[in-house]
Order: sequence, then C-alpha cells, then structure tokens
Amino acid sequence: MRRAATFPPEKESRGNSPSLSRLDRRLFFLTHPPLAMNRYVAALRQACMDTLGQSDETNVRGWYTVESAARTVFGYCAHRPAAIDGPHSGDRLHWCVCSSALIYSSALNSAHTRILLMRYMVGMTASESDRRMVNWMALFFLCVNDTPHLLARLLKAERSAVDAVDNKQWTALMFAAHGGREQCALELLKAGAAVDRAGSQGFTALMLAAQNNHEKCLIELLKANADSNKAAEDGFTALMAAAQDGHEQCALALLKAGAAVDATEEDGWTALMLAAQDGHEQCALALLKAGAAVDHAAANGATALMLSCAAGHEQCALALIKAGANIEAATPSGHNSLMYSCQNGHDSCTRVLIAAKADIEKRNDNVVTALMISAEGGHEQCALELIKAGAAVDATEQDGYTPLMIACQDGHEQCLLTLIKAGAAVDKQGPQDATALIIACQNGHEQCALELIKAGAAVDATEEDGYTALMEACDGGHEQCALALIKANANLEAALPSGRTSLEISLCKGHDSVIRVLMSYMSPFPDRVNLSLLPDATRTWVEEARMWSSPLHFVDVNPPDRTLSLLRNGADIHHASRNGFPTPLHLALAKGGDSASLVLRASHPWSFGTHFLFPGCARRRAYDLFKIGRLLAASRFDGEERAFLDAWDIVVMPHAIVRDEGEATSS
Repeated sequence: MRRAATFPPEKESRGNSPSLSRLDRRLFFLTHPPLAMNRYVAALRQACMDTLGQSDETNVRGWYTVESAARTVFGYCAHRPAAIDGPHSGDRLHWCVCSSALIYSSALNSAHTRILLMRYMVGMTASESDRRMVNWMALFFLCVNDTPHLLARLLKAERSAVDAVDNKQWTALMFAAHGGREQCALELLKAGAAVDRAGSQGFTALMLAAQNNHEKCLIELLKANADSNKAAEDGFTALMAAAQDGHEQCALALLKAGAAVDATEEDGWTALMLAAQDGHEQCALALLKAGAAVDHAAANGATALMLSCAAGHEQCALALIKAGANIEAATPSGHNSLMYSCQNGHDSCTRVLIAAKADIEKRNDNVVTALMISAEGGHEQCALELIKAGAAVDATEQDGYTPLMIACQDGHEQCLLTLIKAGAAVDKQGPQDATALIIACQNGHEQCALELIKAGAAVDATEEDGYTALMEACDGGHEQCALALIKANANLEAALPSGRTSLEISLCKGHDSVIRVLMSYMSPFPDRVNLSLLPDATRTWVEEARMWSSPLHFVDVNPPDRTLSLLRNGADIHHASRNGFPTPLHLALAKGGDSASLVLRASHPWSFGTHFLFPGCARRRAYDLFKIGRLLAASRFDGEERAFLDAWDIVVMPHAIVRDEGEATSS
C-alpha cells in the first residue's frame, strides 16, 4: 500500500526555488487576498516547473491554463473561508486549487498539464465530499467564464457532477441562469441537470433568469419543462421576479408558458402589485391583458393602485384606472389611493386621481382628509391640487385640528402660505381652544408664526387654560417666536389665572435667551420668583438687569438694528438705572459688542459720521443748519466760502446739535 504523502509532497528541490512548505498557511485568510494569491500562485508555478524542468516549453504554455484556474478557485475560496474548513484549511485549499486545475486541464485535453499536476499531487488523498466540492468548483469556473464547449467535455467525463451544489445549495445551472449563460445552461440541461432544483431560499434557475432579464436562458429552461409556477419559500414565483424588475419579455414568456397571473406570495402580493409599486407600466399592462385581478388586495389591504400612487408612478396609476381599478378602495384603516399619493407628495398622481373623480373629502378612521395629510407632510403642491378641486380648507379632524393647524404643528411654511392664500381661517380655535399661531409658537416654528402675524392672526388669543402664544413660546424656550410676537405688540403683561406672566414662566423654566429678550423689552419683573433656582450665570445677570430702567441698557441683548432704532428714536445714553448706576453708556464701555459700539459712537458730538445715530429732531436741525451755513457762505463770505464752511461744519454744528432736543422717546 502506498503511503499517503504529506503536504507538500516530498521531492527534491532544484536550486533556490521557493517551497510551498515554507508558506504560512494562515496567509490564505489572514492577509490581503490578492497578495496571498500572487505569492501562492508564484510558489505553485515554481514548484511545478521544478518538477518537470523549465526547459519544457510545452509545459510552460500549459501552466498558464493551470494558473488561470488556480487564481479563480483561490479567489473563490479566499472570500468564502467556510467552504474550506477544518484544521488543515491551507492543505485543503491547495488540494482544491490543484484538483480543479487538473479537471480544467483534462477538459482541454492538455496531457502535459495533466502530468504536471498529477505528479505534483502524487500521494494526496481526498474524501468524497472533497471530490464533490472540486467538481462544483470546476463547473462554476466554466459557467462563470461562459465556456460551454469545455463544460460539455467535463460533463461527458464527469456527468455525476452536473447537480453538485455550493454551500448555498446553488447548482451550476443556477449560476448559468443568473449570469445569462444560455449555452452553458443548454449543456447542463442536456447532461440532465435538475431544472427545478431550488437553492437555500427556494429560488430556482427559472426565477434567477427572470429576475436578471435573461430571456433566452429563461426560454430554454421553459423548453426543458421548468415549472413556471414553482414558488420560493416566501411564495415568490418567477413571474413575480420578472414583474418586480420590469422585465416585460420574460413576463410574457412565463405567461405564455402558463404562469399563474394572480399567484400570491406570503403577504398576499401579486405580480401586478409588484410591477405597480416599482412603476413598470409595460409589465403591468401585460399582466392586465393576461387577466390579472386589478383590485386584488394584499394582507394589509393595499391594492396595486394604492401602491403605484404611494410610489408616485403616474403612468401605472393611469393604466390601472383605465383597467377599472377602484379608486375609492381603502385599507382597513381607511387609507385610500388619494391619501397615499398626498402622504408622499406625489402631485402628479393626485391630479390623476382627482381627474378620475376621487372623493377629495373622504376621511380615514382618524377622520383625516387628503388635504390634512398633505399639510402634515408639507406637500404644498398636493394641497394646491386639492384646493383647486374644492377641498374644504377649514375642515377639522377628530381632535379639532384644521389643515392650517397641522401645517403649523410641523413647521411647513409653504403649505401654510398655500392654505392662507386659499382663505383658511387663521384664528379658528382647535384643541383646547388653541389657534394656529399658538400651535406654531408652541412648537418653535418662527417662520410660520411670522406668516400668521402678517395674515392678521390675533397675537393675544388665549387657550382654555389662559396661555397666549407668547406664553407658549416662553414655556418652550423659543426665543425667535417670542421676539416675533413682541415686535407684533403682544401683551407682555398678560397673566394666567394664577398671575404668572410670560417672564415668570421663562424664569421658572430657566430659558436664559428668552428671559433676556423679555427683560430687554421691559417686561414687568415678578417679585415672587425664586431666583436661586436659576443657573449661576443667568441669576447674576437677572439680578443686575432687573435694576436697569430703559431698553437701551440691554446692550448685551439688543441686536444692532434694535439699538440703532432706539438711538434714532431718542433713547438716552445717560439714563440712570433704578439705583442710579450704571447708564447705557457705562454698560457699553463694559460689555462691548456691535450694539455697544453704536452707543459709544452716539456719545460723540454730532458729525457727518454720527448724524445717523441722532434722534429725528436733531437730524432735522442738522439739515436746517447745513442749509443756513451754505446760504451764509454764499452771501457774506465771497472768496472765503471754504474756510467758513469748514468752521461751520466742524465747530458750529456740533455745538448747536445735541441729542436731547425734545422728541426723545423710547421703544
């Protein structure tokens, strides 16, 4: 009995050629695969050449065939370590590479290459499972590389390998169908390949051909009596695979072969529903022509029309409507095609459904209309189409929300503008008597609040618990909403039944930025607030700011445009605090910033550079004096006009124009 050789086979090495025995077998899986493959193939080439001698050019030419096979099989195994398991994975990989190359070279009738590999593999043993694995690798290699003539030779020599499978239970026929290798599929079918064999998830070669639009391959499989109605584990059929990806010709071939047009998968979906969802109009038309049920509903109640409208496939929706689809069909929750279209913002589908006389006021189980759904998603174009069709803009759902309130709740400004333009009632009261403005401020949507204020919304409207829009903004810490309301003359002194004002609410919540805004607009300071609950920095600022007595004192809070407005309206830069100190000018010197810079400039004497900071009466006086100076220069100082005007502008006018000339107001 011949003793089995160890890996690698014992042999004499010629010269300093690399030996596979010195290769780290972990290299195949622990290093970068391309590098490992190159080192492996180089060592294998040298070892083979050492065996037969480098002078044999025929053997050298034959090696290139072997190397190609070796690289392919190595690449497959290196990326699928589970395929080559066991304690000696390096030995098994080496054996599989050589064995596959040997099978490939046999198909080529390359005697020299066969001898080369057989000599190198002398003594190697392999189990039946190894042999099946090698057979599958050889079939896989030939199918992937689309070499039907070589495949035919291999199958002739090894017909039992025709249905060999990989670790996912895929056969060579499945690979051929997946890649559209029509001739390879024919050779496998001639050799008796099981045409309806299924992989691990139940997919057959026919399904793979349909899914990848390989019509010729699919036709050959059908000729070989492939079952067109065989289903995968989840009920998926070849017709569904073709329809889902829009492969019309494959679908037609399957229908011609008797595929069940209304077969359903595990969730109740048909091929028509799959085609409709992905917008494959031609596939949908072919299925409808074959008698597909247009109103079939899945387990969740969805129909093909709902699916096409939800995905925005206008042409598919048109085709289904023309085929008699029920546009008012609804899911158990009451959602219909129009609602799905509006929910996802598909205005083209919305137009199609409206043109088909869909009921625009139909409500689902939550008493919600399509317009409300459009408002919730911020889909202004859908809302516009519904409004044009006569949708009620002030309809309410079960909790009392109108489309305008719903748009405000989620901050959809453009949708809000569309509804306002359509005449939506801006002061209509909803849940707990809240208006759209209160809801917008409650959720911090400044732009919505601004648009409602422009539309005339009542800024001091109250909810049933007494809260105003300003209180809601203060409660939520929405500084910009609060500022918009204050600029719209919201009542800073409005109080809840408990006596709490907007400022007290902000102080209790600790919203620093809102507190500063309210105090800068001189909101009355509540005496009963426990300031110890505030953060240290906020408490220190509040204790200091509560003694300030004019809006101009808040130079660290006021934006530059407000500071400029205060100065131009006569705000006193020397106004004393309640305890006599500091003044706005002192604070500007201490705090710095853009607003402080304006106050500091306003403290300078009048000049052309500071003119814009003076109150209106002072600016008018400056204009009058400017004209008087020009008249005097022309009438009294002939020849010395320039000198006189310089003295007038630089000396006389700064002394004659002061900030406190009446008309001093505050804002």
